[in-house]
Amino acid sequence: MKIRQKLLLENLLKEKTLSLLNLEKEFDVSKKTLQNDFQELIDYLQMKGFSKVIEVKRGKVNFLGDEFLYEKISKEIEIHDFYIYRLSTSERVLMILAYLFLETNYITISYLCDRLYVSRSTINSDLIFVKEWCSKNKINLILKTKNGIKIEETNKIKRYYLVEILKMLSNLNKNNQSFYQNNEFYAQLFQGIDLTIIRAAIVNAEKRFHFNFSDEIYHELVIQIASLLFMPFEDKEVIKIDLNYKIEKKMAMQIIKDIKKELPIVSTKKLEQKIALYIKSATFHLQINKEQNQLPYIQLISQQLIKTVSNNANINFKWNKSLFTALIQHISGLFFRNKYNIVIQNPLKDKLIKEEPELYEAINLSKDILRNVIGKEISIDEISYLLIYFASAKNEALNTVKSSIPQILILCSTGQGTAQIVKNNLKKYFLFNIKGLIAEHQLNSINTENIDFIISTIPLISKVPHIQVNPMLRLKDIYAIYQLMFSLGFSPPINNIYLNQENQSDLAKQTSNLLIQYQKKEDEGILLEKLKKLISIYSDNKQNKGDIQYMLSELLTKDNIRLNVVAKDWKEAVIASGSILENNDIVEHRYVEAAIKNVMDLGPYIVVTKGVAIPHANSNLGVNKTAISLARLKTPVCFGNPDNDPVNYVFTLATVNSTSHLKALQDLVSLLDSEQFYDVIDKAISPDEIIKYIKNFEKTKGED
Repeated sequence: MKIRQKLLLENLLKEKTLSLLNLEKEFDVSKKTLQNDFQELIDYLQMKGFSKVIEVKRGKVNFLGDEFLYEKISKEIEIHDFYIYRLSTSERVLMILAYLFLETNYITISYLCDRLYVSRSTINSDLIFVKEWCSKNKINLILKTKNGIKIEETNKIKRYYLVEILKMLSNLNKNNQSFYQNNEFYAQLFQGIDLTIIRAAIVNAEKRFHFNFSDEIYHELVIQIASLLFMPFEDKEVIKIDLNYKIEKKMAMQIIKDIKKELPIVSTKKLEQKIALYIKSATFHLQINKEQNQLPYIQLISQQLIKTVSNNANINFKWNKSLFTALIQHISGLFFRNKYNIVIQNPLKDKLIKEEPELYEAINLSKDILRNVIGKEISIDEISYLLIYFASAKNEALNTVKSSIPQILILCSTGQGTAQIVKNNLKKYFLFNIKGLIAEHQLNSINTENIDFIISTIPLISKVPHIQVNPMLRLKDIYAIYQLMFSLGFSPPINNIYLNQENQSDLAKQTSNLLIQYQKKEDEGILLEKLKKLISIYSDNKQNKGDIQYMLSELLTKDNIRLNVVAKDWKEAVIASGSILENNDIVEHRYVEAAIKNVMDLGPYIVVTKGVAIPHANSNLGVNKTAISLARLKTPVCFGNPDNDPVNYVFTLATVNSTSHLKALQDLVSLLDSEQFYDVIDKAISPDEIIKYIKNFEKTKGED
């Protein structure tokens, strides 16, 4: 049964009578095609034991059964499990391209009509865009009147574009992931390859090797592996890469082993290396600190990019944590791609640029930040991927959620996007210790013993207490979360205030009464004010000490600031700034030595802006505590960075992990964009003056 026929049957069972003329317009097919569809449905139902239930007469289609028969037919063919989705022009174009890249023979227009359930005229219109796309990307598209169309390229090129096309197809509509995961679609696309087997193999590898892929990376790996199995390596195809990644190779071998249990595949060295490369590329951002000591640098670059784009676009992205995280991942991947000469392409870059021309221009004006990092021009495709992150950040909240008593997971099926929206909205009302943003497929492989409850954007079956909410957190969702917390024995902290133990029971009752009293959307403002007032009465203003995100003033203390430091060259400047931390027992001497070695090995990349250097090294090289030092040099020195020399200010960064300093780092980068901040440092007689300015900045930044 075709998808169009399933939809026709579902509509008929609901409406009882349908007009063929209306159906022609709705599905953009001929009356004859519809008549054939209904005849096939009649034959199918007869085979299932349902005779004379559909009648096509005088331009009408009638269902002749009653409610009992309706329920029986629905249950028999599981009609409600069908996922039906109307394809847009962009989606159809990408799907046509997907079929073309997977097929070695010619594809006819009739074949595409049958697969996409549209008319010949619609396919002919779509093919105009297909031809245009192939021309722009220099893809060899062959058209023959009698035979049809096909793409003539190597399997290597086909695999690459197939993955990119399917990624773009998925990104067109994040709210309809179930379509893109639809087994029927992929069964057509990858004939003979069951993607559920590949998915299970990846999940097993995640569990065995303690990796945690995002949904985006997980689905991409599935497609990457499926394309490798469907389009095998050609003899002349060579993988030019030095793979010394033990964990990734072991994961690849495990995935292949699991797949071989179910599918008749041939395991080769090339297959193992390619899968390992995909995994390495996907997880590079997690390991870059261990391999190159560059994670703090990438964090700095990411924040600089956010700052510059914010200024160019006149949009404040400076406090957007999800954007910051996404850029760290992407720029880490940029390092990796540059190292191995891997070029990414975005098939929809023209569409994206057309939709966000001003934001694209703002990013394009900021690309020198990345060019200086990798030593080459940044392609329009790289910029268009950055455009996706910045465009999605437009509607995100600006501040991050701080942790609190309940240990929770946020779950969604569409990746980080929806979960991040929930996370950002939760901060308006609650303080949770969010243990992770997870995909639905990962829930069964996660230890949930210490999880109090799950907040999900999709229907969920789980033994762990859970609640389904709208990502935007409507008032009824807020009320439901409060009720769940009360039922589990929690009294909710609000606005970073931790409640006294003895007052929790009474507060819970009063909060519940308020939520019942003000349930309407128009009451939200009144409710918030009353909740704030109520909490202020019962609170003792103790800060929760859960997962720490340090303020800049907590890391750059007056004890970590030295003024008028004498240094004859850049090495002495780094030693002077690092010694401040060393003398305060924050780092060992080897950390300072490692920071110097990084500059000698990698160049003066630590000179992040005019007059400012931020030395750092690997956290496992003698870091006892997270902190930042500042050495204001009496005389500027040169590091060898022609764009930003000479250096007047040396901020040495020491971190015990990769996350606790991020908030402070964001603040520092923002301050480095202020002439007033430099003026304060230059005129300061004591460190107290600098600290006072920073604390005032921290209090007022949210007003910007």
